[in-house]
Parts: sequence; structure tokens; C-alpha cells
Amino acid sequence: MGKNAYYFPHDCNASRDPKILQMCSVYKSEGYGWYWMLVEQMREQENYKLPISGKYAIDAYAMRMYCDGIALHKFIDDCVNEFLLFKKDNDY
Repeated sequence: MGKNAYYFPHDCNASRDPKILQMCSVYKSEGYGWYWMLVEQMREQENYKLPISGKYAIDAYAMRMYCDGIALHKFIDDCVNEFLLFKKDNDY
């Protein structure tokens, strides 16, 4: 049986990117895993954007990622505002 999944390449040295290193200095390998889980989910979306509007949107992603919703909210906020890994508007 074939796999029905999207494929996307990424740099094998992504873990040495200065922004990723800064994020990992705070969130360790757990943050690195969360980062790639979010990127994988973005890849599945049209225009590579995750919908985050709605009171429980990020909590739903946290459930899918087996992590705490409050922690994921903070992580995403830091990835946007501190580490500049993601961009955010009101909806995505």
C-alpha cells in the first residue's frame, strides 16, 4: 500500500540555523520537535498557512501535537516575536 503524504525537502543542517539555535536554547529538543510539527502541518495547508483564528485553534493543534495548549501558545508567540521563525496575522 502506497503512502498518501506530501513530501517536502528541508536542509539537513536546519538545526544549525541561528534562529533555530536561539529557539532551542530556550525550548530544547522539545521545541525543535514542535517547530517541525508545525511546519509539517503548514505544508498540508493551502498557501502553507495554519489557521489560528478562533478561541481554541491553537489548543486544537496542541492536542494534535500531544502538548500543553498554554505552552504551545507561548512557543508560537516566541517563534513569531522573539526568534522570527514564523509570521503571524489575526487569522494565520
